Amino acid sequence: MLENRETTYVDKEFLLWFVGFFDGDGSVGKVRLKGRDRETYFLSLAQSVKNNGEAVTREIQRHLGGGIYYHEPKAKASSPNWCWRLGRRFQIRDLLNLMIPHLRVKKRQAIKIRDEINTLPYKGTAWGTDEKIKIKELLDGGKSYMEIENATGRSREAIGRKVRKLWPELARPKWEGVGRRKVVQMDLDGNDVRVWDSMTAAMRGLGFSGNISSVCSGIQKTAGGHRWRYY
Repeated sequence: MLENRETTYVDKEFLLWFVGFFDGDGSVGKVRLKGRDRETYFLSLAQSVKNNGEAVTREIQRHLGGGIYYHEPKAKASSPNWCWRLGRRFQIRDLLNLMIPHLRVKKRQAIKIRDEINTLPYKGTAWGTDEKIKIKELLDGGKSYMEIENATGRSREAIGRKVRKLWPELARPKWEGVGRRKVVQMDLDGNDVRVWDSMTAAMRGLGFSGNISSVCSGIQKTAGGHRWRYY
């Protein structure tokens, strides 16, 4: 599985299999999400349900990590599909380094994004005083680890470790960044149905596994057959 470090190992047989899928149905790029002051890099691949998309994306996730979600387009002519997505920029960079020698159709775009990421500061660099002050201010303002990650570029894991070391009284559960923010479940017409205490509670209560945060951030339109927004 990919790790956030300079060197990465991926089974070569799997890599060639994955590159074949990616050259046809994958994408790599960057997008500016709602409410964020910086662009987010992504590497993703979608497979339709009728083409056994769930099995394909779960196999990719088993080898590479990342997240998967079910997407059901509004247009009746489009087929529902399963999507796999990798969103950590240095994981994307490491994977692209492995993929580029084997890519054909998507090679130019992959090289462009890889080179852009290489110009960015590495998340493992030392924490500066100004950065610590900013994180403390965000914590005091009630921001979640996810929101602090978006504002600073540091991973939620690194933020959690630093907070537990410097301000243990402000430390939150490791999973807080994803699960503790309230979300509103809506029908497909945008009418509020119910407020859930967390994304995890919503998925458990409705019996599905999806990426509610991607809907709230504007990346996808539905999760579990519903529209979502932050409370």
